[in-house]
Amino acid sequence: ILATFASGKRGHYLAFFSSYDYLRQVEEQLRANKPRSLRVLCQASDMTIEEREAFLKHFQEPPSPRTRTSLLGLAVLGGVFGEGVDLVGESLIGVAVVGVGLPQVNVENDLIKQRFSQLGAREDASRGFDFAYTYPGFNRVLQAVGRLIRTETDRGMALLIDERYRQHRYRELFPSWWQPQNVRSINEMTELQERFW
Repeated sequence: ILATFASGKRGHYLAFFSSYDYLRQVEEQLRANKPRSLRVLCQASDMTIEEREAFLKHFQEPPSPRTRTSLLGLAVLGGVFGEGVDLVGESLIGVAVVGVGLPQVNVENDLIKQRFSQLGAREDASRGFDFAYTYPGFNRVLQAVGRLIRTETDRGMALLIDERYRQHRYRELFPSWWQPQNVRSINEMTELQERFW
């Protein structure tokens, strides 16, 4: 899916994942099966400031008119490339988010879940889950997608990969200016991209 998405139009793309482990698994698959028209860069967990700047520099350089290669950067949701990065114009034309960004299950988040479940007139476990996991996770998704449109003239596509985005609990969190369309196959995605570009 990611290789097809980044091949829809030659340019620069970022894909975000919930963990480094997941990112590495996808990187292995991409490197083994990627088309020749795709270059892949990968965020490392221990990148120095210089390595981060070098990673971003690849996106700041416009695609060469002589090459048909797209650039796909793989990064972690909530990481250094998921927020506070301004890639305007042709520096970034596509963002993919794999998963819904749920934080890890831990004692602190479970305490938040328990507390919010008990607020209100009656106990509501789903309310607690939303405050502890759904909302913080979706905030990461919003930040990642926010890398795409930085100025009034920017144009690009965002791809959210997870069945849960079809659920009402997530759809109601989508900003009003998003124009979501469900895609059920690679062919549908390719057709949608062709119409968009």
